[in-house]
Amino acid sequence: MTPPVTRSSTNKWWEAATYAAWTLIGIGLLLALFVMYQLWFTNVLQSRHQSALENAISHVAPRVSRDTLLTSLPVGPAIPLPVQTQPRVGAWLGEIEIPTIHLRQAIVQGVGENQLSEGPGHYPSTPGLGEAGNVAIAGHRTTWGHPFRYLNELQKGDPIVIVTPRARLLYRVLSYSTVSPNDVGVLDVTSRPTLTLTTCTPPYSAASRLILRARLVAVQRLAPLSATQRRQIASSQATFVQPSSTSGAWPIVLFSFLFIMFVLVAIKWWRETAHKIVIATGIVVVSAALLFELFGAVSAQLPPGF
Repeated sequence: MTPPVTRSSTNKWWEAATYAAWTLIGIGLLLALFVMYQLWFTNVLQSRHQSALENAISHVAPRVSRDTLLTSLPVGPAIPLPVQTQPRVGAWLGEIEIPTIHLRQAIVQGVGENQLSEGPGHYPSTPGLGEAGNVAIAGHRTTWGHPFRYLNELQKGDPIVIVTPRARLLYRVLSYSTVSPNDVGVLDVTSRPTLTLTTCTPPYSAASRLILRARLVAVQRLAPLSATQRRQIASSQATFVQPSSTSGAWPIVLFSFLFIMFVLVAIKWWRETAHKIVIATGIVVVSAALLFELFGAVSAQLPPGF
């Protein structure tokens, strides 16, 4: 004989269902906040990085307004620049300007998540900007300022200008291709001076890589740098060099644990105190700080270029 359902057992089921509902709502809210962090807040952070980089570059490299860029493209024979020692990871190298898609961003050395969160990153294993061979630069497609969001809209022959303290360089688009994320052949040495831009494709996915090839057509060399100028540039670049850091899942585990523990404690405080406004304010502030660190740790594990 089936025992009758008591009021006590009904309350327990209702309480369990309520907790499950609130848990699902909380998970949904966290996912929504993470999407907001990725698609909006990362752009804010990258914009701040770019402002600092551009301020440093403006003291040593010429700048041309977007309105006059098309009428003042670099001119000169397409003779590659002499090879020189590349700066350390994190240092700025110059600027990339693509008038067709209204792009102007500072280029940094390195293609790790830390570097790509600041701007387009130069592959250190490839030649320096304007040098002979295959110069390669990576950039995000949908997050961290999405500098290469509209790379696919460029047409053959469209100009790409790169400005460094040594020269203004003009490349023109040659072709596109789509490759596997593991295809490193796109970084292979080329017989002609080439520029390779890489980013994820399709947007909001890291399933493949979009590869744009451009050829060097003009090198406008600037006045030779004095010893003082070279020291100033090296000092400015060194301020952006980033210390080596370890990556992995442990920050995600750590901040997830701290966030969950804090939420449990906060619920207990909320129930037991009469000062709910004060507690609510503290909960918002501490939760925001923990989520900021957690979302940053998760973002660091996403594929480069996403």
